[in-house]
Amino acid sequence: MKKATRKLLIGLACAALCLVLLLIASPFLLYGGIHLANDRIAAEIEEELRGIPLPEKTELADSLSVAGKLSGNGNGMQYYGMLLLSSELEQEELEAYYRTYSKATSVREQKTPYIFDDEYFRIRFSDLQPGKRYFMVWSMEANPSGWTETDWVSMVLDFDIRGH
Repeated sequence: MKKATRKLLIGLACAALCLVLLLIASPFLLYGGIHLANDRIAAEIEEELRGIPLPEKTELADSLSVAGKLSGNGNGMQYYGMLLLSSELEQEELEAYYRTYSKATSVREQKTPYIFDDEYFRIRFSDLQPGKRYFMVWSMEANPSGWTETDWVSMVLDFDIRGH
């Protein structure tokens, strides 16, 4: 066999091996990328909440973000940003304060560190200190940045297994 033909065959074999490895790795790379992209969207919601100045007599105790299907039926991603506040204010006062910044926020009193605690999810804040009143301020988006169901970005991000 000629030297040039041998080099060509070795090059084709290397290219075929690379193609096979890429085909094997692509689902893992795609899933990992989608997972990270959805986590980033949820983190942006948390960052938006953290960017709102705290009201008087209120301290930030913890914050977190979650991407997945945490409520409702069907398929699709939901993105949550959450703040745990220690406050001397009443829930209604906190609701009114945060509504001036965003209509998409909700406030509820938090008596335990658990946010979701069932057979599918166990999501929690850090431990609560006794003698303080805690409130969770949260915002949820199911359709960030105005994406539509026919938008290819939304369809790709819905491949995240956490949305099913």
